[in-house]
Amino acid sequence: MQALKQDSKYEYRRFIWRTAQSYLYRGITKNHLTHHEAAIADFLKSLKLDPADALAVYRLGMAYFEAEEYELVLKLMLLSYDFRPDQPFALYYTGASYYHTGDIIKAIEFLKDYELMVGDDNSSNYYLGLCYYDLKSYSEAAKCFSKCEEDGPFFEEAEGYLEKGERKI
Repeated sequence: MQALKQDSKYEYRRFIWRTAQSYLYRGITKNHLTHHEAAIADFLKSLKLDPADALAVYRLGMAYFEAEEYELVLKLMLLSYDFRPDQPFALYYTGASYYHTGDIIKAIEFLKDYELMVGDDNSSNYYLGLCYYDLKSYSEAAKCFSKCEEDGPFFEEAEGYLEKGERKI
């Protein structure tokens, strides 16, 4: 009889975990399709069932980033990084969110920590360039913007800031 109870508990936990994973992957799909509000709802359902799922916390933060809810992103990405410090992308989203909330110094700190883990990256170089540009450190901004590769994200925006920065140097 005891073995039957243990099997039932295991099956119940397995059912909960599978349901949480189902919501998680539905949310990932919806976020890729730019249905951010629907993705957020699915990630929240997943986390209600499995609150310690680091991937769900991270993906919820990404969805809030796309929805431009940067204060929520900061909380979630810092929590995500606590769960998985070996995953550098939480540092990137934290840095970019600090930029969007106006805390340029913290943005630079997190973006540099991100680059220490992954190396130069178009997205982090772009945000670092924005930070230095806002600090009126145009030569530092130009260094960052010039690292953005032609086939990568933010290239055109970086080129525009390079032109603006050159006029101010």
